[in-house]
Amino acid sequence: MNNQSEINPAKSVSESKAVTRLLTASGVLAIGLTAFINSLQYGLGPQLILFIVFAVVFVALANPESIALSRQSKIFGLLTLLLLSVSIWLTVPSDINLILTVVMMAQAPYAISRRQCWLLMLVVNLAFLAVHYVYLGYENIIFSWASMFALQAFATTSSLARVEEASLKLQLQEKNAELVAARSALAQKSQMEERLRIAGDLHDSIGHQLTALRLQLEVLAQLAPQELKSRVAASQQLSGELLENIRSIVKRMSYEEPANIKVLIEQIDADIPGVNISLLSQVPLIDPALQQQLVSCIKEGVSNAIRHGGADKIEITFEAKHLLIDDNGKGVAKASELGFGLNNLTLRLAPFGGLVELNPREPSGSRLSIKLLTGLSKEADQ
Repeated sequence: MNNQSEINPAKSVSESKAVTRLLTASGVLAIGLTAFINSLQYGLGPQLILFIVFAVVFVALANPESIALSRQSKIFGLLTLLLLSVSIWLTVPSDINLILTVVMMAQAPYAISRRQCWLLMLVVNLAFLAVHYVYLGYENIIFSWASMFALQAFATTSSLARVEEASLKLQLQEKNAELVAARSALAQKSQMEERLRIAGDLHDSIGHQLTALRLQLEVLAQLAPQELKSRVAASQQLSGELLENIRSIVKRMSYEEPANIKVLIEQIDADIPGVNISLLSQVPLIDPALQQQLVSCIKEGVSNAIRHGGADKIEITFEAKHLLIDDNGKGVAKASELGFGLNNLTLRLAPFGGLVELNPREPSGSRLSIKLLTGLSKEADQ
């Protein structure tokens, strides 16, 4: 896979935020114009407060990540928009106020499923027909209802299409990350096989020849005249050091790093006595290039927690696109500026869209949060 076929996650996120801002501005503009026209016809009244509340709830739903809304909060927000739109229409039964239901339906696909969107749309239309009949009877009901229904259907289908496109793009990013990881794993396996072959050649040929040379030098040391014994002894020492160097190189080249980060965390835990380091989640499929950086991140995070925080319990968790390192040390007073080590990690994680934050935890301790836009997939090691 070439670089042109790979998705740029940072660019995708930037484009998504730009579209979100544009849609939010369009929705606020529609709400504002509706309120303005309403005030020109009927004057300022209680409905103005309802318009303001409607706009605030809409903006919150349009930017759920900024204020960390849960799915339950989104559903509650949609119901609030429904009640507000009906209340405004009850206060001033003007057809212009039906634009609010269109704005609401444009936001619905981002909070509920496709089926729930159509059910909500049915409820909205039934509520409109009921209110219209109570206040205005059947006069012009078909024209008003048809206009609202067409706009709602357009807004709902457009948002559903965008939500599905975003979902497909996310799936494509995950598959792309898996392919990159698989490609890197194959390359790493090939490199390891080549290292093992070279190590075997060094051991079988050069190692054996150096061993034979040492034996020859031992024989020569016994037969050499006195004036050459010092030179032979120096040659013996040099051959012995060379043989040890070859054995050390073969040993390093034959060493294969653990296949997953879970084993690496267990090794770190075993190497640091008196500190409990535990992995609380499954490890996702990780690009081998990213895995090397995450090992450095974990070592740096553990080292800082012990050295600066005095922690004796450290918990490591993979959560969505985050690596979280929590400790029970003395923590930090507030969101802390990163030191040289963590700033260095930020630079090393930059190719993966890495963002590093250090924050306090309640009731004590600190959390090192590492957000990654690429390099992790949702599939985990069992």
